[in-house]
Amino acid sequence: MSTRVNVEIPDELKAVMDEIALSKQITMTDVFRQALGLYIASVEGARRGEKLGMFREANGELEVTTEIVGL
Repeated sequence: MSTRVNVEIPDELKAVMDEIALSKQITMTDVFRQALGLYIASVEGARRGEKLGMFREANGELEVTTEIVGL
C-alpha cells in the first residue's frame, strides 16, 4: 500500500533534486524515497550510538572524509 504526500520544498532544493534525478535517470519520487531511507537509517543508527559519514578508499583502507552531524 502507498500513501500520497504533498511536500513544499525551496526552489534551490528542487533544482538539486531535479539534477540528481536526471543524472541517475530516476524519478523525483525515487529521489525522495532514497533520501528518506538514508535519513531513517541515520536516525536509527544514531539511536544505536552509530555515526553517519563519507569515506574514501586510500591504500586499501577506508578513510573518513566527512562526519555528517545534526540529522
